[in-house]
Amino acid sequence: MTNKEYGGEIVVSPEEYNKVKDKFDVVEIVGDKSKPDTNGHDYVEIGGIKWATMNVGASSETDYGNYYQYGKGAAQYAATSGDSNYGGTEDPLDSSVDTASQVWGGSWHMPTRAQMQELTANTTYQWVTNYKGSGINGGTFTATNGAVLFFPAAGYWYNGSQYDVGNYGYYWGSSPDGSSSACFLYFYDGYEDVDDGSRKNGFSVRPVVDNATQKGDVICHNDILNQDAIFSQEDWLRLDDTWTATGFVGIETYSEDDAEDGDFII
Repeated sequence: MTNKEYGGEIVVSPEEYNKVKDKFDVVEIVGDKSKPDTNGHDYVEIGGIKWATMNVGASSETDYGNYYQYGKGAAQYAATSGDSNYGGTEDPLDSSVDTASQVWGGSWHMPTRAQMQELTANTTYQWVTNYKGSGINGGTFTATNGAVLFFPAAGYWYNGSQYDVGNYGYYWGSSPDGSSSACFLYFYDGYEDVDDGSRKNGFSVRPVVDNATQKGDVICHNDILNQDAIFSQEDWLRLDDTWTATGFVGIETYSEDDAEDGDFII
């Protein structure tokens, strides 16, 4: 917690916090998995999806970053890159070959087709030249709450040559289309869409991040803090006298009468 008047942080139990809560703000709860593991990268939340503010390999929101082929993980596209030899059809892409997961770590991954479609459906797209005086063209996606994401028009690589820099943006998603194509977001002046294309293309990657939860984690509420949080079962066992379990991540609980063939009663 941070002292409201003097700054500085201390760690206290929920019981002790109740005695000093008028002087301290809660910064985080030890063991809380409700927040994403960002590994130091920033994000903007739009429609419940947490989008990175820059591309993989970039140092700012206007930096093009690096280019990648689908399913090649951290391997950057080079002029000598041949066809992508990854033929997996899992949806979403396995983390071992997911560029965002491999390069940024944490809870980052490439967006699914549904997440990309959610972005285009629930924001206002606008083509922008010389974004914020940077000299970089690209597209902004603005949510109803005012949150804005800028995607630079980084173009793409194909068969050893680079195309469309400053005029088009191409961004890989993680959802496959057969074994040789995959989904991607693309845009240019006056248009944006989600489509499918050859995995051999070298596209940009804009990650999304999930909360760092796993199946079986305990969803809890604390009456003292009037706050919800998610803990691993191990952490909850240490805190269960102050945090009341209200559910479990990824686990449905219902009466035996509601069970269907194949369900487990545990």
